[in-house]
Amino acid sequence: MDLVLRKFLLDVDDMLPARIVSYDRTRNRAQIEILYRVTMTDGSMNPLTAPAEVPALVMGGGGMCLTFPLKPGDLGWIKASDRDMSLFLQSYEAEPGNTARLHCFEDGVFVPDVMKDFVVSDGAAATLQTMDGTTSVAVKPGSIVLTAGSTVVSITDAGVQSNKPIQAPQFTDGTLKLIGHDHSNPEGGNVGPAKNP
Repeated sequence: MDLVLRKFLLDVDDMLPARIVSYDRTRNRAQIEILYRVTMTDGSMNPLTAPAEVPALVMGGGGMCLTFPLKPGDLGWIKASDRDMSLFLQSYEAEPGNTARLHCFEDGVFVPDVMKDFVVSDGAAATLQTMDGTTSVAVKPGSIVLTAGSTVVSITDAGVQSNKPIQAPQFTDGTLKLIGHDHSNPEGGNVGPAKNP
């Protein structure tokens, strides 16, 4: 009985590790390599055939989304759908299955997953960051910290702090513009434009 069940499950796709071969970000379609080898009866190992292309997971909602510039070699997972999704992927509306396919990677989605070789920039925060952690947006209760190399800008309820000078074309306080504003001396004359401390 176990042998019959195993043979049945061998024809059912669910989820396996995969790697990006190429990615069209505009169309959101990825060509992938499935990182699994099938052992044949003679002991040889063959690669598992990947679908021609699949969509990549793009998290989003409320008129916003989070996308990544996936590159060849990026790791992730191929996750199979329960039914044939080919017509749905043409219309993005409720559609019947175009074939009788069940649990097949042809109807899958690529889920990006870094998996390894990354440095967490802030272990107490949710981060959007580069793999080496040198550029990041770290968010935790009451705090957002922006890091780009040695530059760090921290935003809290108390204010904004930067460890480097901040350059801007203009600063405005209400109707008063700092750039081009001259201070008048109450004793007469003009002390000139605002200066850095």
